[in-house]
Amino acid sequence: MGGPGANLWIDQETGLTVEFSNLSYRSPDVASPPKITAVEAVARGEAFLRQIGVEPNGTWTLTSQTYHESSLTDKEFELKWRRIFHGIELASLIYMVVDADEGQIISYALVDDPVVVPLQVNLTGEEALALVINKKGWQHPVLEGGRLQVWYAGGYPGPQTLMWSFEISNPDAKTGSDSYVRADVDAATGEIVGLGEPAGFFGLMPKGKRKVSIMLPKPNLKALRGAKVPPTVFQLA
Repeated sequence: MGGPGANLWIDQETGLTVEFSNLSYRSPDVASPPKITAVEAVARGEAFLRQIGVEPNGTWTLTSQTYHESSLTDKEFELKWRRIFHGIELASLIYMVVDADEGQIISYALVDDPVVVPLQVNLTGEEALALVINKKGWQHPVLEGGRLQVWYAGGYPGPQTLMWSFEISNPDAKTGSDSYVRADVDAATGEIVGLGEPAGFFGLMPKGKRKVSIMLPKPNLKALRGAKVPPTVFQLA
């Protein structure tokens, strides 16, 4: 259901809130520093999740917390949780925006889909990354982000796939479209199932050789053998 200032979506079978947004909310005082800390924002977010029947523990892991500020409208913390199972991010996501002054939840969304593909990892992250780099032909790539996840090839509603997902920049780029790429590689077959190149308005990366900047996850392959994926919040409800 929705209204002029807010939208609310509830799962019909379980009664769980799957999405909420306060479209008209604006921070009351955008000129001053935030009144709550990132730790307090997470605590407010976890309390909200428990209130609506989603327990943010077990496999749920806070994977991102960032502060955003607009001099005109907003001061807010953006929070993201993923369910991580033996090093693999499942097809699950909690996204939340918390007001940085009053701690009010501005928006929230829940995805927690059953895993319908085998958790079979035949390529290391380094091997999958090399496939993308060789395809692009970049000499000095910089790994900006990397994860092993169950998601949808090409985005939902594409086929669910266990994939290595990368964000890679190219410091030798001469055009904006050659400066950055998001890539997905099937972790079982090595097929590149997604290769998204940005539009030309992206800024050029600075030239010069840089080393890979992050460590890739190391899934626990021994623990994965015969392991049963935990139920979703909807199955538990």
